[in-house]
Amino acid sequence: MKQELQTQINTMAATLAEQIEVNATASTIAADAYIKTLPEGITLETVQKIQDHNAVFFPAVTKAFGEKAIDAMKKDKAIDTVSLSVPMVGEDKFDISFQKQYQYMDTKTKEMKDAFGGVSASLTVQAARHNRGAMGSIKNDLKAQALAAFGKD
Repeated sequence: MKQELQTQINTMAATLAEQIEVNATASTIAADAYIKTLPEGITLETVQKIQDHNAVFFPAVTKAFGEKAIDAMKKDKAIDTVSLSVPMVGEDKFDISFQKQYQYMDTKTKEMKDAFGGVSASLTVQAARHNRGAMGSIKNDLKAQALAAFGKD
């Protein structure tokens, strides 16, 4: 991991550690911990606007894609499943898959049943993996600390 990134992580971790309380039932962090760590120039209002946009964008693109998928499936009976990957910022993406027909287990009768219009979607946010080495390094460091703290000698 790059030294500059390591320094930023260590500095923010030290700040956040002061705001975290760990106990057996539910650990807590200050309610404004995320907001207070935003980069300069990024406000709570900006983040809220992005979240409000995403709350409309994801269902809207799913609706538009699903309707176009149905039209394509009507025209070409051989199409059973179609997928769309929507690029966002950096390597972030929103993936949608639409199935003409699928099976599911009826929980009441325990029988498999046919259904139409299967939609699955996933949001991949690379922020936590922006530098895969950083998360990997942190995970390995925590494993080593846990081994030292709890492992058998």
